Amino acid sequence: MDGYAVLEKLRQRQAAEKWRPVIIVSAQGELDDIHKGFALEADHYLTKSSFHDASFLKAVADLIGDV
Repeated sequence: MDGYAVLEKLRQRQAAEKWRPVIIVSAQGELDDIHKGFALEADHYLTKSSFHDASFLKAVADLIGDV
């Protein structure tokens, strides 16, 4: 099972539960991969090749607010 399948299962289970934000961090950076992640309702998609602490912290702050 890949990460997309895990996200799909998670979103199916969350239909009646509290929403949990998901940030994808993937080596796959093609537009098709990114679109697939968002189609499965990921909240953010970061690629490992351009991953920086600041971009991750900004994504987290976008989802839960500054901590």
